[in-house]
Amino acid sequence: METRLGDIHQTLQNFISLQKDIRKDHMEAACRRDLRVVDPLHDMERIEKNKDKLLEDAYKWIFRTPEYAAFTNWDNGGPDYPLRRLLWIKGHAGTGKTMLIIGIIRELSRQPVALAPSLSFFFCQGTDTTLNNATAILRSLIWLLLFQQPCLISHLLQKYKESGAGLFKDKNAFYALSEVFRNMLTDPQLSPIYFAVDALDECEQGLSDLIHLISTSLTLSDKVKWLVSGRPTVELKTPDTAGSLVELDAQRLEGPVNAYIDHKLSILKTREGYNDPILAEIANEVRQRAANTFLWVALVFKELDAGVEDLDPVHGAYALEIIKEIPPSLSKLYNHMLTKIEKGTRSDPQYCKNALVAITLTYRPLTLSELAVLAELPSNMHPRTITKKCGSFLTIKQETVYLIHQSAKDYLDENYTSRLQPAGAAQGHTDIGRRSINTMSLVLKQNMYSLEFGFKPKDMTPPDPDPLAPIRYSCVFWADHLCFLNGEHPECLKELTDNGKVFEFLKDRFLRWLESLSLLGRLSDGVQSMRKLLHVAQPDASPRLIGFLKDAEKYVLGHGSIIERSPLQTYGSALAFSPTISDVRNQQWKERLSFIKMTAGIKDRWGAQRQTLEGHSDCVNAVAFSPDGKTLASASDDKTVRLWDAATGAQWQTFEGHSDYVNAVAFSPDGKTLASASRDGTVRLWDAATGAQRQTLEGHSDYVNAVAFSPDGKTLASASGDWTMRLWDAATGAQRQTLEGHNDWVKAVAFSPDGKTLASASNDGTVRLWDAVTGAQRQTLKGHNDWVKAVAFSPDGKTLASTSGDETVRLWDAATGAQRQMLEMLQAAPESRNQPVVFSSSPTIGSQEMGKAFFGFLPTIGQHVWQFMVIHSP
Repeated sequence: METRLGDIHQTLQNFISLQKDIRKDHMEAACRRDLRVVDPLHDMERIEKNKDKLLEDAYKWIFRTPEYAAFTNWDNGGPDYPLRRLLWIKGHAGTGKTMLIIGIIRELSRQPVALAPSLSFFFCQGTDTTLNNATAILRSLIWLLLFQQPCLISHLLQKYKESGAGLFKDKNAFYALSEVFRNMLTDPQLSPIYFAVDALDECEQGLSDLIHLISTSLTLSDKVKWLVSGRPTVELKTPDTAGSLVELDAQRLEGPVNAYIDHKLSILKTREGYNDPILAEIANEVRQRAANTFLWVALVFKELDAGVEDLDPVHGAYALEIIKEIPPSLSKLYNHMLTKIEKGTRSDPQYCKNALVAITLTYRPLTLSELAVLAELPSNMHPRTITKKCGSFLTIKQETVYLIHQSAKDYLDENYTSRLQPAGAAQGHTDIGRRSINTMSLVLKQNMYSLEFGFKPKDMTPPDPDPLAPIRYSCVFWADHLCFLNGEHPECLKELTDNGKVFEFLKDRFLRWLESLSLLGRLSDGVQSMRKLLHVAQPDASPRLIGFLKDAEKYVLGHGSIIERSPLQTYGSALAFSPTISDVRNQQWKERLSFIKMTAGIKDRWGAQRQTLEGHSDCVNAVAFSPDGKTLASASDDKTVRLWDAATGAQWQTFEGHSDYVNAVAFSPDGKTLASASRDGTVRLWDAATGAQRQTLEGHSDYVNAVAFSPDGKTLASASGDWTMRLWDAATGAQRQTLEGHNDWVKAVAFSPDGKTLASASNDGTVRLWDAVTGAQRQTLKGHNDWVKAVAFSPDGKTLASTSGDETVRLWDAATGAQRQMLEMLQAAPESRNQPVVFSSSPTIGSQEMGKAFFGFLPTIGQHVWQFMVIHSP
């Protein structure tokens, strides 16, 4: 029997262990999935096809350079065999940097896997907003690293468990991932690895942070090497730079460019009219004018592949004439191409310009069907035809349209008003917004994918053909275009009035738009769109639109979680349980699901609560807004501090380190540092951007109940159950002074606006004022007959307020210490007896403004207006 029980116990243990492994595997898979931006391998294949076939003679020259030899040397180095950990390829537009990077990656990949270092790479692309920022680069580098060295995922999993996908997408993602990345690089299990980033100059957000991370990483581990490329405008300074720079000048490029020209001529040789004498003349003409620029050569031969009008290859008899018409230099070549487009027949020039405007102004590459919508092409005109008539500006790969090169984007941006649209880019953005609304109004319908009620997006495969395909871009970005330049363009302002297209669309199609966003997994973008529209709409011209947008925002925030899980609930529970006076409910009631006949017991209006932020596993003790109002910090008995997006409610980060309840949090005036106070007797300082713990301040012998920064951010005050306050240097963490005088726990501290006075509140029933510089006690304010829980200075520093368990708020003269008023709380609930108090930024507070204070009063007469545990964003 004992043996049998032992076997059962072992079986259960094995089962539990197996379940843990399964859960871990699921977590790791979800983490990798959420981390992914793009598969760099697929991206490299696409780029290679877009540009041209990789020609060995055009890149193999670099393998013979001393810089490359030093870069691939992993030995100890020496005078005869130098070792470099950076290879920096610098060159102007069109000099073949990307193809050179691809060639190097291919060469490094040919080495035996067991012997070769790992290889993680990324191709930055300035024309795609998802691929032109430092966060996307770092996410992709980590993603590819983890596939080759999965043992390092533990550094990422802990933060992922706390924050989920938000870890990779919020405004602090780069800083949080940088910390993870640095930890991976210092892990003893790390194997040697090459990191490669192409086109640093096309990183439009966070380039300086990325360059700093590259430089820092080289100091952390000798197992790391970097291969990077960019235009001369980018500066990358490391100790290795001097011996690691390969400049693509005329001397280096002459041979590779000539090899590329020979390759293109060999293709022409098979076509009609290209005999040896013609090919010799073409070769001579192209070599003289190419200026060692691969892209110029590629575009010239592309002109021979297809004429603008007939789209047929050019006969050899006319090739030389066409080449001689093409000017040297890329900018002049682009100018020539645009002139040819303008000389087209009938309406083609305008349609081509519409297409170029759309491709230039949109925030990601467009599919052909999306381009047809945004360029407003006739229904009987295929977008592929117009794309080809745009000459060499555009290229098509897998039904998606791309600009041929970043230099083409630069040219179109610089010449937008003179060549594409005289009214300017603002008009182009407005046109895209209008066309998006017009097409969405026609295409959107209830239950776009014919789903069964309750179907979840994650279980769904889009139908083929996908009815959302032509408007996927429009659904997500239409508001961004109308809000370009804050909507100040007259045509944009016209659409943002009560008689404009925006209000007309939202009144009739709002729920259908939400359904489409849910199907696309982009509901949060809808919230941001509404906020952008609210920001630019003019109150005098669009009061009804503004009212609808405010109600619509509450609708999505209130019901967003269920709409994300089940798109058809947009017309179901979300509509049924919205307040009876809701604009959305009243305007869209006809859209309700057929089985909803009527509702009863529904509240009249939206409550004060906008969102519930869930994540803590125990009581929440304190909250604080960052100075810019964009971040909310919370402190909990679960021993953590969490940061939240104040706009969307998304959790950004979890700070762990305290060993007991966290009682209070405070942001420094510049918002860069967060202080937390805990029952473990410590104060901890955190980097608010990265979540890294900077310092632990030890000195108190009991719970720390409160923390406050001085207005200049140089001093931090803490209040403790050891009956003392302590002043700390906020930069170094050094303790400056201990303030003693209270006869019981100190529960709160506050600096005066000028930073000269510190107020403290204690369980001994007193408020005390201290000189914040010398630490001398100035006054003891007596009057409360129970614990004093909170203190706050008025904005002008002349009045001090305190709140107590005696159910009163008292106002004191901050200069004399005299009590001015005693405000009695009406019907105070036991759980609200000891809540904090703050002053409003305005002279009076009404019930509609209760968010500006913990307790709302009319300070001039002491009338109690509201009692609520709430703070307001700056």
